[in-house]
Amino acid sequence: MGPARSDVEVDVADGDSLVVVHGPLDRSAAVRLERALRLIDRSGQVVVDLGDVPRATRRGVRALAALGDAARAAGGQLSLREVREPVLRVVEQAGVDADAEGVDADAEGSVIPERPNIPERASSPERLTS
Repeated sequence: MGPARSDVEVDVADGDSLVVVHGPLDRSAAVRLERALRLIDRSGQVVVDLGDVPRATRRGVRALAALGDAARAAGGQLSLREVREPVLRVVEQAGVDADAEGVDADAEGSVIPERPNIPERASSPERLTS
């Protein structure tokens, strides 16, 4: 299971952004996602890796939706990667508009988009902690 405290990393490479959330997608993560808006290149693809997110609150999901809205407004798109089933249900119920093309469920029930163009770690990510 992931950490009890939320942490967000942002990595930008070739116009695409990878945002990795560690811990719950809660108020603390929401604040960091809002700060991430200043770091990402919204004109490209914005991938949010939620593989280490055990649960999500409405506040966290609203911040995720705002990240997607900002990406689309700038001509980009939002994709979610490695979403655990309970988190995916909350995200879908909230109506978050995220790219779900080519999504497969793995053995643990995670959801992994088949979009290999975003590197796992392009460089030293910007860590957004308090």
